[in-house]
Amino acid sequence: MKQLIQKMLILLVMLNAVPAYSTDYERAVSDLLSLHADAGRTAKVENIIIKREGARFDLHHGEIQLLSRVNDRYIAFLFTGQGTFRFTPPTKIERAQLRRFYDSDSLDESFNTLMMLFNDSTLAELERKLNFSPGEAEREGEKIIEDILAYLSDKDANYFRSPVLKFLLDGSGDPYFYAHFYKNRAEPFFFEINPYEYESVRFMHRAELGHIYKYPEIICQYPASHEDPGQLNDVIKIGQFEIDSRIADDLEFTGTARLKITSLKNAQEWLYFNIYQKMEIDSVIINDTSVADFFKPEDMSVFWVNCGKKLTHGEHFSLTIHYHSDEILERDTRSWIYLKSPLYWYPRYALWEPAIYQLSFEYPADYTLVSIGARVDSLRTGDVIKSKWHSKGMATHAVFNMGYFERFPVIRDNLPAITIYKTGQGLIFRTRDIESEIAEDIMRSVAFYKRAYGEIPFDHLYISEIPFGLGMAFPGLLNLSWNTFYQTGIRGYDQIFRAHEVAHQWWGIEVGFDNYHDQWLSEAFAEFSGLEYLKSVSDDDERYMDVIVEITERVISNRKYVLSDGQEAGPIWLGTRTASSRTAGDYSLIIYKKGALVLRMLKYIMNDPETGNDMAFRMMMKDYYKQFRGKRATTSDFISVVSRHMNQDMQWFFEQWIYGTEIPDYEYGYHVLRNQDGRYAVNLRVTQKNVSRSFRMPVPIEITYEEDDRPPYRGSIIVGDPLAEKTFILTAEPDELIFNKDYTVLAEWDESDFEDITD
Repeated sequence: MKQLIQKMLILLVMLNAVPAYSTDYERAVSDLLSLHADAGRTAKVENIIIKREGARFDLHHGEIQLLSRVNDRYIAFLFTGQGTFRFTPPTKIERAQLRRFYDSDSLDESFNTLMMLFNDSTLAELERKLNFSPGEAEREGEKIIEDILAYLSDKDANYFRSPVLKFLLDGSGDPYFYAHFYKNRAEPFFFEINPYEYESVRFMHRAELGHIYKYPEIICQYPASHEDPGQLNDVIKIGQFEIDSRIADDLEFTGTARLKITSLKNAQEWLYFNIYQKMEIDSVIINDTSVADFFKPEDMSVFWVNCGKKLTHGEHFSLTIHYHSDEILERDTRSWIYLKSPLYWYPRYALWEPAIYQLSFEYPADYTLVSIGARVDSLRTGDVIKSKWHSKGMATHAVFNMGYFERFPVIRDNLPAITIYKTGQGLIFRTRDIESEIAEDIMRSVAFYKRAYGEIPFDHLYISEIPFGLGMAFPGLLNLSWNTFYQTGIRGYDQIFRAHEVAHQWWGIEVGFDNYHDQWLSEAFAEFSGLEYLKSVSDDDERYMDVIVEITERVISNRKYVLSDGQEAGPIWLGTRTASSRTAGDYSLIIYKKGALVLRMLKYIMNDPETGNDMAFRMMMKDYYKQFRGKRATTSDFISVVSRHMNQDMQWFFEQWIYGTEIPDYEYGYHVLRNQDGRYAVNLRVTQKNVSRSFRMPVPIEITYEEDDRPPYRGSIIVGDPLAEKTFILTAEPDELIFNKDYTVLAEWDESDFEDITD
C-alpha cells in the first residue's frame, strides 16, 4: 500500500509539473523548437506512398525517424533516402501558374530528404505500413531538422508558425499537413494544407531573395477537395473595434482596443492576432471581467490569447487588449511624423475583415490628427486634444495620420466638404498653392465619379500628406504621398494618382471585393477611373494617349529582353500572387495597369463603334455600383452585371483578359478598289498570332479621307482564328486605314501587304 501511495504521489507531481498540452503555450513552443529524431521510433522504408490534394510523395527506399513528441504527441518525421514528389494542380489556372515557373503542367521531382509535420491521418498511415523499432539518431539528421525548422520558427523570439500551434494548443483534429523536401538543401520545396487559411492547399518553393533568407513563396494555391470555393476558413469574426489611443509628447503610443468577436468554430480556446512587431501587449481582458493569459514572441507581429475555456460556434464575446509602443510613431529631423504600420497599429485577425470602428484619440495640441469615417467630437483641454471618429457602417481598415499640418478647407455646392492637410515642413521648393491644385483635382474627380457611378457615401473627405512614396485610401480619408504635394507634373500622372485614390471611395471601400482574386475590382477600377478623369480634364487627348501608350508598352514588354524572354506574367485573377521574387513589380503592372486597360476594352465593346457613345457602359457601371454598395463583390458578380447589360454571356471576354494571359499579335493589310458606282471598297485582312484558336476581339478601325474636312469613318472588325476579312464601302476616296485606333485593344500589330495576309 505504501508503494502504491508513493507511485500515486509521483504521478500527481508529474501531472502538475507537465500541464496538459491544450493549455500550455510555452511547452508547445519549447517542444516544437527542440524537435529531434526519436531513436526509439525508426523504420526502414520500401515503396511507401502518401497522397494529399493533388500531391503524391513516393518514398522508394530509405529510413523514417519519427521526431520527438510535442505535447506528448508524434506530429513529425524525417525521411532520408530516395523519393519522388509528383504534383498536378487541379485547376487550369494553377497548372498554368506552375508552367510559368517550371515549364510544365505537373512536377516530377526527386528528393533525398523529406520532413513532414502533420495533424491528420499521416501517422496512422505510417503505423499501418511500417514497423518502428529502436535505431540511431545521426548527427547529420539533427542538422537537417534544425535547418528545416528555420523556415517555420525563430528560436531567439520563441516563435513557431501559427497553424501548427493552433491545432496543438486547442487539441483539435484540424487536419494540418506540411512537407519540406529537397534534393539540394538550398532549393527546397514545400507543400502545405492549412485548415485556417483561405484556399488551404499551397505548393511553394524557396523565394529567390538571397542565400540568408529562408522564406517559402507560393507557386500554386487552391481549396482542398472538401472545401467550397470561396470558403474563408476563418476561426473568428470581429464585428466591432472600439479603440482608445493616447499619444504622448515624446510620441509614445498607448492603446486599448475592445474587440467584439464571434467564434466561427467549436472547441477552440486559443486565438492568435496580429499587431505591429514592436508593440508590447500589457494585458488582455475577456468579457470585461476575466484576465486572460497571452503570449507575444519578441519582435514578432503575432500574439496569442488563451480564452480560458472552449468556445462554441456562434458564441459572442469581447476581448479588451491593452498595448503600447515607443517605436510605432517617429519624428525625423524634418518634423515628419511616421506611422510605421498603418495597417497593424491595433490588434487584428484578418486583414480585409469588414467591421464597425469607433476610435478615440488623445494627443498633444501641437499636432493635427485625422482618421477614418466622420469626426464626431473634438475637444481641447489645455495642451491636449481629444477627438472621436466613427466609421460610417462597416470598414475594412482604420488608420490615422498626425503631423504639423496647415489646414485648407474647401466647400463647393453639391460636393462633400473637403479639407486638405499639408505639412509645412520638409519641402522647400514645393509649388506655391499646391494645396489648391490638389483640392481642384479632388473636387473635380469627386464630381466626375458622382456622375459616372453614383453618390459618394461620405459628407466630408480629409486629404492628408504622408512622408511615404505611395497613397492609401480609407473611408473618408485619403493619405497622399508627399510627392504629389511637391508639384503637379505636366504628364498627368499626379492627376491620375490623386483621382485613383479618390475613386477608392467607390471601388474598394463602398463596393468591396471578396478575396485576393477579386482585388482588381478595387485597384483596376480605381486606376481606370483615374485615367478617365485625366481624359476628362485634358484640353486634348494627347496627354491621355501618351499615358495609354506607355502603359500598353509596359504590359506587353514586361520581361522581354533583347536576346530572350523572362518568366511570363500571371493573370489578373492571381491578384497579389502575380508578384513573386521572380516577378517583382507584377502586382502593380498587372492588377492596376493591365486591369485598367481591360476595363477600357470592355468600355469600347459596350460602346457604339461609330459614334463612340458610352451610355451603355456608364449605365452598367452605375448599376454595378448600386447593386453592390456596402457589399463585397466577386469577379463573377461583375461578369453577371456586364452580361445582363450586354444581353449576352460575356464570360468569353473575362476568360481571355482576367483568367488568361494571352495578348494577341495582329498582322493586317488592306487595299482599296473603286467600284463602278463610284464608291470605294476598302478590303481588310487580319490574322492573329500568340493566342489560342478561340481568342477573339473586336478591333476598332478608323479610315481617313483624302478630303481633310470630311470626318473619318469609324468601324470595327472582329478578329479570330485563323483569318478575319471585312470590306468597308465608302462614298469618298479614302486616305489611310488606322488599325486598332487609340490603342484600344491590348495587342501588338504590324502592317503587311494585303496579298501576304493568309491563314
